[in-house]
Amino acid sequence: NEFSESRMEKIPNIRAKAYFRLAWLHALVVERLRYTPLGWSKHYEINESDLRFACDTIDQWIRNEGKDDIAWDALRYLIASCIYGGRLDNRFDQRLLASFVAKLFCQESLNSSYPLIQDDTSSLSIPMPQDTTKMKYVEWVKQLPANEKPTWLGLPDNAEKVLLISEGNL
Repeated sequence: NEFSESRMEKIPNIRAKAYFRLAWLHALVVERLRYTPLGWSKHYEINESDLRFACDTIDQWIRNEGKDDIAWDALRYLIASCIYGGRLDNRFDQRLLASFVAKLFCQESLNSSYPLIQDDTSSLSIPMPQDTTKMKYVEWVKQLPANEKPTWLGLPDNAEKVLLISEGNL
């Protein structure tokens, strides 16, 4: 597990917040693979090594900066263009990934009202958690609605139905 308590709770506190955003991004990227070709144009080999490398990149960046702040532009570039983006070979997929990264890894995401999930079809808005401990993040995730909607992944509301139909035709 890349997110051990000791790793997440190392100071500065921005580390835990960056890790949470990274975990969310990784889950989003991997979950969208289920919906290929709706989620991504094709199947990509995204796995735990990408997550591990991104965690190490965050650690290195924080070690070099040495403060409770992150150069968001640089981190976005590394994640969207090099780490995860380096796996994608379709321009549309790269732009889509860059938009997810831009939404998650920005100074505004540190505001308590910043929406992690903004589902316009159901008027659901789930704000970004502001915690800095693994235990609190796990509790927060457990509070999420049990039925995750495809719109949370930036997909159309009927994506699950399309997936089930396509799997039935194989």
